[in-house]
Amino acid sequence: MHKIFSIFSQPIFKSEPYEIQDSELYHLNQLPREKNKGGGGNQRTKTDKLLDENVMSTLKTWIMGQVKTYAFDELKINKEHTYFYMTQSWANFNTTNTNHHKHWHANSLISGVFFVDGFKTPIRFSSKSSLFPLEFQYNEFNDLNSESYNIELEKGVLLLFPSMLEHEVESNLTNSQRITISFNTWAEGNFGQKDRLTELST
Repeated sequence: MHKIFSIFSQPIFKSEPYEIQDSELYHLNQLPREKNKGGGGNQRTKTDKLLDENVMSTLKTWIMGQVKTYAFDELKINKEHTYFYMTQSWANFNTTNTNHHKHWHANSLISGVFFVDGFKTPIRFSSKSSLFPLEFQYNEFNDLNSESYNIELEKGVLLLFPSMLEHEVESNLTNSQRITISFNTWAEGNFGQKDRLTELST
């Protein structure tokens, strides 16, 4: 009996739902916005410290708890030597016929997307490299041969992923505004190994 080893996977974490408070949703909708500079016609908040605001503190605490679960429990990063913290956070607004361009998050380790409101417009993750240098025609796509993957989001659900993983959102074809909160993280602590000349302490 043959066996397939699916190696070097990209770990994407999907949380249980968080119950969004009316005060949090109201605050989001009052914030000044600007056009997303990456194209797509969607908007984002002018602030990139959204989750540092007092009204959003409960959500931020919950999100960072999920980051710890992802990093320490699932990826098995040594929590005695590593502290993750949030560097930026902002909201995205996709009205009808707007999209979010393909991108990845520089200067970040773990990034996240929290789904606030709107229909289930999926987020699409893409591989930066193809499986083969030849473009085959497949009978069906699966986890072994796909170069992109759509994940549906429900209200209050958080996705966490390595920041270098490319992702995008296709055009919103509904009459409902899609609202998400995105954020980046970095880490402090002790990294690498002294005897391999990779030691770093911050």
